[in-house]
Amino acid sequence: MLYVSSAVLKTWHPPLIGAAGSLATWTSVTVHDVQITNTLEGAAWKPDPAQVHMCQRCGEYGCYDGGYVHITRLGKHLLWTAPYRDEGMSELDVDIAANAIYEYAAVAVPLEVWDGWRRIVPSLPAAESFSPATHRDLAAAWRMEAPPGLREQPLMEMLTRTARRLLASDSLEYEQALEQLHLLVDWFLEGHDQPLTGELLPLASANARLETLHFDGPAGQDWPALAWGQAGWQPALGKDWLYSAA
Repeated sequence: MLYVSSAVLKTWHPPLIGAAGSLATWTSVTVHDVQITNTLEGAAWKPDPAQVHMCQRCGEYGCYDGGYVHITRLGKHLLWTAPYRDEGMSELDVDIAANAIYEYAAVAVPLEVWDGWRRIVPSLPAAESFSPATHRDLAAAWRMEAPPGLREQPLMEMLTRTARRLLASDSLEYEQALEQLHLLVDWFLEGHDQPLTGELLPLASANARLETLHFDGPAGQDWPALAWGQAGWQPALGKDWLYSAA
């Protein structure tokens, strides 16, 4: 997960067609050398999925092939996740997701950071206008941390493929690791449309340790899927963050 603790905002002028001779002004946002949007002013924030990378020639929703995210409100953050491919919201559409989602699985923008952007670009929608995040939305952030070939699949198929590829985890036996994954997926599915009441927390402040799943492939495709802390097993979001329901 890409956590937006600080960002570089840069003003630039796209060559928009039909601008009647006026010079359009856009503000891009870059975090850790990854541009998460090329325009705060022109992004299509309210459609679902939102489009955060816009065509610099026309500025119209859908003209650019990618740059899409699903935006929800989770505790003190706005959570950007991959859009869904199907109406049943079971498969993630990785092909059209914004680059930051493809590289970091999800983006978390603290509400105070978003409000700071709104002071610069007043046309940005208020954070409160986005829908509360549900179990399904958290699952989208969690599953994108898995290696390619797993993350795009519906959750139950993802578990089946994980069982075939899994070699070991940091501290759990094979069957124990699969059991914890099944329990977590059951929790995602049983409450798929229920709003979440917890928060995103750094592993360090939660006094939690990471549990990484190791597969039969390059080490770079291992999956830090779980975290163990005072609240038991929780979904890990990358190597530094978790979701805590407490």
